[in-house]
Amino acid sequence: MLMLWSDRQGAWMPSIEPVPPEAVVFVASMFDAERVQALRSRLARSPTTWQLDLLPAPFGIGEARQRLEASWLGMVVEAGSGLALNMEPFLVRKVARPAEFLLDTVEQAHSIPSRIRTCRRDVAERLAPP
Repeated sequence: MLMLWSDRQGAWMPSIEPVPPEAVVFVASMFDAERVQALRSRLARSPTTWQLDLLPAPFGIGEARQRLEASWLGMVVEAGSGLALNMEPFLVRKVARPAEFLLDTVEQAHSIPSRIRTCRRDVAERLAPP
């Protein structure tokens, strides 16, 4: 369920709307080999551990004056410090690409972690080597 506040005749009123029970679609995408090689040649490996997860977001996404849609949140946190390195919301109906999200994080952090942990088996399977 998603709680929405809307302006009805000059007063803000809460309403509760059902969220479609669609599950996120994970693509078993391969890592872009050229992009990985470029990152390896440019960046050093650090002794850090990253925690990566894709989870249902506690908010919806939508345009102004349009109904909000259910969303997921991709998040990477540095385990030692708890520092969030990357967060990206995306619609439930959008295809999730954990490998691309991870490489985007490596580029933004200018670092390659020594370990990556995730609590979700489906995410781990998409990040594991073939």
